[in-house]
Amino acid sequence: VLKADTRDIFRPLTHQLEFALALVLLLTGAGTWMMRRQVRPLAAALDRRVTELATANAALEAGEARFRQVIEGAPNAMVMVDTSGRIVLVNSESERVFGYKREELLGQPVEVLIPERFRAAHPGHRSGFFADPNVRRMGSGRDLYGLRKDGTEVPVEIGLSLITTAGDLFVLASIADITDRKEAE
Repeated sequence: VLKADTRDIFRPLTHQLEFALALVLLLTGAGTWMMRRQVRPLAAALDRRVTELATANAALEAGEARFRQVIEGAPNAMVMVDTSGRIVLVNSESERVFGYKREELLGQPVEVLIPERFRAAHPGHRSGFFADPNVRRMGSGRDLYGLRKDGTEVPVEIGLSLITTAGDLFVLASIADITDRKEAE
C-alpha cells in the first residue's frame, strides 16, 4: 500500500497558486497605479472643459438676456419669425399694438398680423427676403397695415433685419404704429 500525504501532492499546485495570486496582485496594483496616472490628466482636462463650457454658457445666457432687454425696451413692436414664418418672439409693444397676448402669438404664422387682402402675397415676400437678406424698410412707397386681434387695421411702418444664431435664420421686424401721423395728415 502506497501512502501519500495530500500535502505533498498539492504542494506544487499550492506554490503555483500562490505565485499566480502574487502575480495578479502585483499586476492589479501596477494596473491601478498606471490607470490612476492616466486618469488624473484626463480628469483634469475634463474638469477644465466643463469649466470652459459653463463659462461659455453663462456668457451666452447673459447675451440672450441683453438681447431680450433690448427687444423688450424697444419703442416699436418687435416680432421675430423663423424661415417658415412662425412667430418665435414678440415684445410687450407688439401685445399693445396688435391686441394679442404674447402666448397667443408665439408659434403662429406671421400672417395672422397681416390683413386678408395682403396675406396671399406675403410668403413670397418673406422667401424673397431670406434669399436676399438686407436690412430694409418694407413696402417702400406703399401704405402698410397690420391686423389687430379685434379685426381692425393699424397703419404701420416696418423695418426688417436678419438675425443669425447658431446657423438658424430669423427675421426681426420692427413695426411702428403710425396711426397718429396718418390722422394728422
